[in-house]
Amino acid sequence: MNTDDTIVAVSTPAGRGGLGVVRLSGPEALGITQKVLRNRTDTAQPLHLVPWRVTQAQLPDELGAIVDRVLVTCFQKPHS
Repeated sequence: MNTDDTIVAVSTPAGRGGLGVVRLSGPEALGITQKVLRNRTDTAQPLHLVPWRVTQAQLPDELGAIVDRVLVTCFQKPHS
């Protein structure tokens, strides 16, 4: 594995649960997150993440319909 790669990994065990965790890590993680998720209050606005703060967002499908509401936390290196 190249340490400059961006990785995505499911962090919750298989099965049913009330909350799933997906971790993105690497140089493209923030850009991918901002492309995939939408601002919770104004979907026309870009998702704004503040390091070490929880942000509510929406996960749309490919047609723009909201699939789920999500919580996002951004940890910036070297303190991740």
